[in-house]
Amino acid sequence: MLALAAFLVVAFAWMALSLSNNYTVVPTEDKMAKDEIQKINTQSKSDTTSEIEKDLKETNLDNIDKELQDIDKELNQGF
Repeated sequence: MLALAAFLVVAFAWMALSLSNNYTVVPTEDKMAKDEIQKINTQSKSDTTSEIEKDLKETNLDNIDKELQDIDKELNQGF
């Protein structure tokens, strides 16, 4: 009986380790949003036109209102 218990412990430990090695982290929208906020916070302090244009080109505002669109969609589904 003790040998069976030891075998099960080893088997579960091996399974847990093998599964954890296959796990990969995929960037989420939250992580991507934090990255964009970090970019905005590190923009130039200069007020010259060329620096402002450079900052605007480097800032991705494509999905700035995505969360609001999702909320609006959820609210309208109830009606």
